[in-house]
Amino acid sequence: MLVGSGTVVSVQWQGGENTLSMCEGAVQEEPLRELLGDEPMVADDGDSATDAGEAADLAHCSAESSDGAQKLTVEVGTSQAASRILHLSRHDRLWSSVSAASPLGEGVPAAMTTMTPDSHVTMRLRCSSGRHQEILVDVGHGIYSGDTRKYDRARDRARFARATAAIAEGVSRKEKCGAEIAPGNVVVPADFSAEEAEPLDRSTGTCRPLRPLADEAEKWGIRRAVGSPAFSTAPMQDCLLLDGNGRKVYRLSALYGHLADAYRQSQLDGRRSGRADGGGEAGGWAWASSGCPDGEPSALVTAAANGYPDDKDRVTVSSGFERKLLRSFGTVAEQRKCEALSAP
Repeated sequence: MLVGSGTVVSVQWQGGENTLSMCEGAVQEEPLRELLGDEPMVADDGDSATDAGEAADLAHCSAESSDGAQKLTVEVGTSQAASRILHLSRHDRLWSSVSAASPLGEGVPAAMTTMTPDSHVTMRLRCSSGRHQEILVDVGHGIYSGDTRKYDRARDRARFARATAAIAEGVSRKEKCGAEIAPGNVVVPADFSAEEAEPLDRSTGTCRPLRPLADEAEKWGIRRAVGSPAFSTAPMQDCLLLDGNGRKVYRLSALYGHLADAYRQSQLDGRRSGRADGGGEAGGWAWASSGCPDGEPSALVTAAANGYPDDKDRVTVSSGFERKLLRSFGTVAEQRKCEALSAP
């Protein structure tokens, strides 16, 4: 058993020789073996002293294969850690390699974001007991050599989803949170590759609300879309729009709870400062809010062109059409009993 308090503790672990747990017992051996296999690994179990402050951070730990080929990280925080958890999720990336979040299943409060070489599952645990109303968890799996694109395969995405659901159960148990996680409902996270895209007028899942805009979207060369099932418990939902060449040119996103607030406050990029690109006809970035019930923070719905603003081949639609995209995609929030979208 790995033990330690206050400072980082490192142990060498040979699969099958002894039992390993991390993050003060929240992360058990089984999900680690599921993702990293039986090879020797080094585990670091740290305290909560991070830049975000001890009030926000509950635990962080990691396990790395002895050859450095892959590493698993687990970060656990309260709602005050939302900005850091959001950044770790990679969901704030909108330039050359576009990220998109795929829910893990109905009733499972988690979504997976895949980007080579590392992939993340972001979880939002709503507590019914214990010290915290909400706990946020990020599980990252970096693969730095060998099979770096393993999460292109459905069976490996499913394995990651199952393992992270088990980690979420461990976190909830440790914090006496009583969160509903529904591990039995875990499904294979969606594949957001261009090969999975559908014609916009026949799009499904999170992209389905955009069907009526297919003809108008053609003016900007947008013809296809790829999304995920519209599960109502995911902390974030996405739809990617593609041009005729299969390039991902726009992302429609909905974020919920304190992750939505964190995105509004983000200063990671000038286009995500909580403001649209002005009142003119220039497009490229727009957002709107949707009030949610039960004291929840407002949901955030965004429409963003992919790529840097000075990219000559970056596709941007008019601000008027962006508002139409927002209104249509915003119905995914309304399906969660949130209100119709309001202006920023």
